[in-house]
Amino acid sequence: DRFDTLTNLKSTSLRISTLKQLPLSFFQLQSLEDLSLEGTAITELPNQIELLINLKKLSLNGSKITQFPSNFFSLPSLEWLDLKDSSITELPADLG
Repeated sequence: DRFDTLTNLKSTSLRISTLKQLPLSFFQLQSLEDLSLEGTAITELPNQIELLINLKKLSLNGSKITQFPSNFFSLPSLEWLDLKDSSITELPADLG
C-alpha cells in the first residue's frame, strides 16, 4: 500500500491482478506517465485520479471499470486511452 515512496516511478502494470481498488497512496505518484490496469477487478476510478497530472497513457483493456469519474477527462497530460474489451459502454457527451 505504500506507493508514496516510489516518487520517481514512471510506468507500472497492475494487469490481471485481483486488485479491486487503488489505494490512496497510489495517487501520490506524481511522476507516473504510463499505467496499465488491464484485466483488473477494479470497478471504478476514484476522483483522486486527477492527481496523476503526468499520466500520458492509460490502459483499461479488459477491465471491470464501468464509468469515469467526472474529473477524468481533465487530466492535463493524457494522450492515449485503451478501452478495448473494457466494461465502459459510453463516453461522456461533453468529451468533444
